[in-house]
Amino acid sequence: MSTLAEQLETMLTTYLPEGWTLIPYTTTPDVLDRPLVMIDIKTIAPGPAQGVLQAGARVYILKPSLDDAARNEQTVDEAMPFVVDILSRVQAVQGIEASRGTFLDLFPAWDVTLTLFVPLVDDEPEPDPEPDPDPEEPEEA
Repeated sequence: MSTLAEQLETMLTTYLPEGWTLIPYTTTPDVLDRPLVMIDIKTIAPGPAQGVLQAGARVYILKPSLDDAARNEQTVDEAMPFVVDILSRVQAVQGIEASRGTFLDLFPAWDVTLTLFVPLVDDEPEPDPEPDPDPEEPEEA
């Protein structure tokens, strides 16, 4: 079964432009050389219907650092409308709210909170039924 973050990753990957990186977890980037989107599932609760989970998620948007702090702020700001547009296209996402900040007090970033409704999906294949240990022998005539 894929995680909720992986399911959100699959939904968002469709809309991200070439060159952006998306990962279904949060981490300190070793090298931030391209825009980075990270997903962090914070809460899980039963959804509005049977077989649906409601998840509270945070999506962090980081852009590569530049030599100029003011330019860093500007590049992150330029990415925000684009990312909100992407999130609004995902039918399972509701309640998008973004706030400006820094990720791990190091990287200028947008911190987007949202509610995600995800159907419970079992990706594991059904096991083959056990063979009958004593099949009936056809009667001979």
